Amino acid sequence: MRGSTHVTAGLTAALLMPNLNIPAMAALTLGSILPDIDHRDSLVGRHVPILPRLLKHRGVTHSLLFAVLCYGLYPPLGVGVLLHLLLDLLNPAGVALLWPWKKRISTPVVTIASGGVLDGVLRTGLWVILATVVLHRFLGYSFW
Repeated sequence: MRGSTHVTAGLTAALLMPNLNIPAMAALTLGSILPDIDHRDSLVGRHVPILPRLLKHRGVTHSLLFAVLCYGLYPPLGVGVLLHLLLDLLNPAGVALLWPWKKRISTPVVTIASGGVLDGVLRTGLWVILATVVLHRFLGYSFW
């Protein structure tokens, strides 16, 4: 998935969860892009280029261990990381969920290439959900 898909998913999930305060929403959204600190084209990777050199892409930061550690620091952060991992399971490259075991796991039924047409369709669908939630929760519009 592209970073924009991950952040849109994080924002959407944060707004769909009841009773989350602003710091928790921000942490969930941050968690949804945090695993990609290991990629040179990510927001963090571009500004802190040492991280992608130290970390293999879709290695430790794309593992359940990393998600559990983040959850231990702050639960909404860990939820965001889990959301990222779930989305990356749809990518044909898969993720090393059980790192340090290097076997990558992906969904066998549906695959969505990063930057591909389905990635754009998913991102657009998430934006529609996000806009609907914002209009309903914050502006009082009722669609149902």
